[in-house]
Amino acid sequence: CLSQIAPYARWYLWWGGHGWGPRFLVPIIPLLVLVMLPYLEKAATSLVPRLLLALLGLLSVLVQIVGLSVSFNLYLDWLAWAGFRLYDQRLFFDPSFSPLFQQIRFLRLENLDFAWVALSGPGGQICVDYAALAAVIFGLFLSALALYAGVRRGYRKEVRLATTAVALLLLGIISAFSLSRFQAMARDVRSDYWRTSQALQELEDKGDAVIYSSPADTSIFQDFYKGALPGYGLGGGMGPSQERQVLLGLVSHFQRLWLVGGMEAIQGLRGKLTDLAVPVTQYNQGEIQLALFVPPADYPTPSPLGARFAGGKIILLSYCLAPGKSSPGQVVQLELNWLAGGSISEDYKAFVHLVDGSGHLWSQKDGMPDQWRRPTSGWHPGEQIRDRYALLLPPGIPPGEYSIVVGLYHPVNGRRLLVDGGDSLLVSAVQVGR
Repeated sequence: CLSQIAPYARWYLWWGGHGWGPRFLVPIIPLLVLVMLPYLEKAATSLVPRLLLALLGLLSVLVQIVGLSVSFNLYLDWLAWAGFRLYDQRLFFDPSFSPLFQQIRFLRLENLDFAWVALSGPGGQICVDYAALAAVIFGLFLSALALYAGVRRGYRKEVRLATTAVALLLLGIISAFSLSRFQAMARDVRSDYWRTSQALQELEDKGDAVIYSSPADTSIFQDFYKGALPGYGLGGGMGPSQERQVLLGLVSHFQRLWLVGGMEAIQGLRGKLTDLAVPVTQYNQGEIQLALFVPPADYPTPSPLGARFAGGKIILLSYCLAPGKSSPGQVVQLELNWLAGGSISEDYKAFVHLVDGSGHLWSQKDGMPDQWRRPTSGWHPGEQIRDRYALLLPPGIPPGEYSIVVGLYHPVNGRRLLVDGGDSLLVSAVQVGR
């Protein structure tokens, strides 16, 4: 026991941090049980020790029920709301602030944290999975039966072993059934997370990674995500410089990055990642967003164009098409170099379309130049603007030759600006393979 306590006693988190009970003492419990053996022998022949032992067992079960019935985060949130600083000394030595007593205040039906109960609907309607609940109760009965058979001296050893083996087998089946029911109910309640995870599993590729924008969204999303991509959690209080260094490392190491999180939590990271990588596409499922980024490509020498929009107020000087593999699921990167030929009063949007020979649209990017950071009304005459785009080739795109078409349009009425007698400009061809 001393060998377990001594190393932790010198650590600043000697009590184990915010947890349900002193978790560092858990490995000592089997050793403490050895001290109880003389009492257990006495309890086998005397009524009062047996009753006290039963009461101790009942209290032990009740303590765990209090800890498991509702999320421990409710207690932590209450501490923050009550104004306690992190690791306040009163939380260690004042019993009134112990989670053992404070957790009881949250034991309400709407706070239950069991796998067989969930909240759904706008009013938080409580849904109970009675099949899963019945399976859990049956599992408790089997556990009690196996325990009874194991300690009952009148049973032969073969009977005890057979009873325990059958109980373990049935408990395994019950656990698998309960887990599948929980997953099904969770998909209904957390459908946004489930659909987002399915989209990622369909689109992910080797060399990709996932960035999670908030701890709260991460645990829920990973309940449904069955892919094999490595995940990195950000947005959890990391400093700006440290966060930038982590993002730089991820951009340089992986060929594609998927950013996942709630709409509000994802915005800050999305802006920081846009400074280091090129946005490709995004998928919105309710309040959950999945956004794809790629590292900026190494472009060859620009190909001159000199295309004049709006009578020469906006000139597309040149373009660069990044080299690389063009196959379904891959990304095509394009850089446009604009020149402000005069004063521009409107904020025009640019579009980049990937079309086949019949004009069918397969992929597109629309937005103000330079990822919305350089609206055209802010361009100064003679200024050049570098504008990067990344087009995702859909998984079902057939092999063949495609065209990249570029243009500008008014964001309110959708009217395209004329360029060289047309409303769009074909800048390059892309050969898509298998």
